[in-house]
Amino acid sequence: MLGAIIGDTIGSAYEFANTKDYNFKLFSDYDTGFTDDSVMTMAVARWLCIDKKRSYQSLEDTMVAFADNFRCPKGGYGTDFYNWLFNPRRLRPFEGEWDASYYDSETGRHPYGSWGNGSAMRVSAVGWFFDTLEETERVAAISAAITHNHPEGIKGAQAIAAAIWMARNEKTKEDIRQYIEEKYGYDLHKTWEYWHPIYNWDASCQGTVPQAIIAFLDSTNFEDAIRKAVSLGGDSDTLACITGGISEAYYKEIQWQIAAPVINLLPKGFKMILEEVRKKTEYGKLCRVIEKCDLDRFIDAQDNWDDYQTALAEMKDGHKIHHWIWYIFPQIQGLGHSFTADRYGIYSLYEAQQYLKDPVLGARLREITEVVLTHSEKDIEEIMGSRLDAMKLKSCMTLFDIVSPNDVFAQVLDTFFDGERDQLTLSAISSIA
Repeated sequence: MLGAIIGDTIGSAYEFANTKDYNFKLFSDYDTGFTDDSVMTMAVARWLCIDKKRSYQSLEDTMVAFADNFRCPKGGYGTDFYNWLFNPRRLRPFEGEWDASYYDSETGRHPYGSWGNGSAMRVSAVGWFFDTLEETERVAAISAAITHNHPEGIKGAQAIAAAIWMARNEKTKEDIRQYIEEKYGYDLHKTWEYWHPIYNWDASCQGTVPQAIIAFLDSTNFEDAIRKAVSLGGDSDTLACITGGISEAYYKEIQWQIAAPVINLLPKGFKMILEEVRKKTEYGKLCRVIEKCDLDRFIDAQDNWDDYQTALAEMKDGHKIHHWIWYIFPQIQGLGHSFTADRYGIYSLYEAQQYLKDPVLGARLREITEVVLTHSEKDIEEIMGSRLDAMKLKSCMTLFDIVSPNDVFAQVLDTFFDGERDQLTLSAISSIA
C-alpha cells in the first residue's frame, strides 16, 4: 500500500522526463507528488474496507468520490477514464461482453474495454485483504472490470494482486515468477538488464506488468526495486507504483528516509485509509517503516570548513553571516523545498531524539543555543540575520522542545518568540507521528 504510493510519487518526476540513470535523484525539489495512481489505489483500499459484498456500484461510488475529493498534484487521468469519472455520457461505446450486473443506468457509466495499466496500478490493496489466492484473484478481477474489462486489463490486475498475496505469504521470488508465468502467460525470465536499455513508453498492461514484476524480482531491497522500475523509463510512476506494492509485501520494510518525504505529502484522508487497512488486514503486522538515522550527514556538514566553529563564533558576536543554518539548527523535514533543506531535514521525532542523544551533535546544539540566549536584549532577526532564518531557528527550537521539554530550547522560544511554537513544525510532526 504505502510502497505503491511511494513508487508512484518517486516515479512521478520522471514520467514525462524519463531517465535511464539508476542513480537518479529520488525526490525532485519541485516536481515530485503523488498522481492518479495513488488516488485510485486509495479508492480501491477504501472500497475493500467498507463493502464486504465487493459490489461494482460501491466501487464506482468510491472511485468517483475520491477523484472529486483528492485532486492529484501530479499527473492526470487517461481520456477514457477521465470521461468515466467526470463525463460518463461521453464514454466511447463498447460492444464487447461484460458483467451484465454492472451498468449504471443513471450516469451511463460502463466498462470500455481498456487494457491499460491503470487496472494493475490501483490493485495493491486487494493483495492484502483475503485469506486465499483464489479470492484475491476474483476480487482483483472486479476491481479491474469496472472499467478495464479487456482480458489483458483484468489479467494485469489479477497478476499483481496475486504477486502481492504470495509475497506477503512468504512465497519465494521463484515461486512468484513460476506462478505468474504459468497462470498469466507473462515472460518473467527476461532480466532487468535485458529491458533496461531497450524499454520505452508503454501504457498497456501487457507492456507494463511484466517489466514491473521483473524490477521487483531482480531487486535486493525496496529502494533497489524502485530505482530499477523508474530507470526503465516509460510510464515511470505506474511502473514504480506496481513494483513498490509487490516489493513492500516481500521485503516488509521501507527505510524511513524514503517513506517520510512521501508521507509528508499525503492528505489526511490517505493516512486514515492506510491505518484502516492496517487494522483490518495483516498489513499492519507485516510491513513497517524502519527508523534508521544518518546522523553522519550533520557531522560531515558541520566539520566541513569548520562550519560549526564559524556558526558558534557568529552567534557569540550576535550576528549570523554565513549559510550554515540547515545543519546547525535543523528543522523537521518537509518545510523547505531546496536540496539542502531536504538533505538536512530531520525525518522524524525518532531521528530528532537520536540527534539530541548524539554526544557531538547534541552537545553542539545545546552549546550554540545557550550562546544565542546570551543576546536576550537583541531582536532575534538581528541575531539570525533575516526574518527567514529567525523562523528557521523557531522551527528548530520547536522540534527539539518537543523532544526535550523544559530544556534550553524552550528558553529560546520564551525569550525571543514570546513562548510561541512554530505551527508549521507542529503540523508536520503531527502528520508523521
